[in-house]
Amino acid sequence: METRDESKLLSAEEAAQILGATVGTLAAWRCTRKYDLPFIKIGTLVRYRMSDLRDWIARRAVNLPSQQNGTSRGRRNARARRAA
Repeated sequence: METRDESKLLSAEEAAQILGATVGTLAAWRCTRKYDLPFIKIGTLVRYRMSDLRDWIARRAVNLPSQQNGTSRGRRNARARRAA
C-alpha cells in the first residue's frame, strides 16, 4: 500500500529540485520523450508522483564492479603494496 507521501502530486518545480534538474529540462524531456519519466497533466498543469520519481531514479542505478571482486584497480594496488 502506498503511503500518502508516495502518491502526493508534486509540481514541476518540486520534481526538478528532487531530480537535480531544471524545470526547463523536465519540459524538454516531456516534449521530446527523451526519458520515460511519467507525468500527469491536469488541464495546463503538469504534476509528478513521488513514487514515479523514486522508481525512475531506481531504474537508472548503475552497478559498478566492486574493488573486492578483483577489479584491475584492486589488483594494481595489491601489486604496488607487495612491491613496496
